[in-house]
Amino acid sequence: MNKVLTYGGGSVQNGAASMHADLHIDAAPGAWGSAASASQLLTFTLSPSTRLLFTAEAEVLMQKDGIDFGVASALLSGSVGSSIDGVWGTESFNSKLSSTEGLRNQVLQGVLNTGAQIGRGSLSASLTTIFQKHSDVTPIPQDISAVPEPETYGMLLAGLLVVGSVARGKRRGQARQA
Repeated sequence: MNKVLTYGGGSVQNGAASMHADLHIDAAPGAWGSAASASQLLTFTLSPSTRLLFTAEAEVLMQKDGIDFGVASALLSGSVGSSIDGVWGTESFNSKLSSTEGLRNQVLQGVLNTGAQIGRGSLSASLTTIFQKHSDVTPIPQDISAVPEPETYGMLLAGLLVVGSVARGKRRGQARQA
């Protein structure tokens, strides 16, 4: 699939034994974000006492000319589950490569084992590229306190006192009328 964007383009190619996700953005005005991804899922059944090794050669490239945030990542993950005497067990792995700047490559790998029973599992491979530009957005101040200031607690207490006194006054008024 190829897609032409106003200030760039993207493509995703997903073959039987390979994947490719590409996104390129030229300098564009304003704040914006874009993403491209490709994924494959394989399900399988393993015979008892089997060990299965998965490997994939991954390469990610991120060039952030004029971009505030960008990340390219590749993920290989798998899991297998089986039941022994009515108790279900699962084994899984995740192997990830990511880059926020430049070219990186690595062999992603994982191992799955079955016990004495037949195991049913899945293998997933995915590629993701994300770009964001925030230059026209007002920056968020970094000195925001996560804990309320004492004045906040004082205002909360004062508000609760006012609400409580109004409710108490209504109850007294109803008691006098009765």
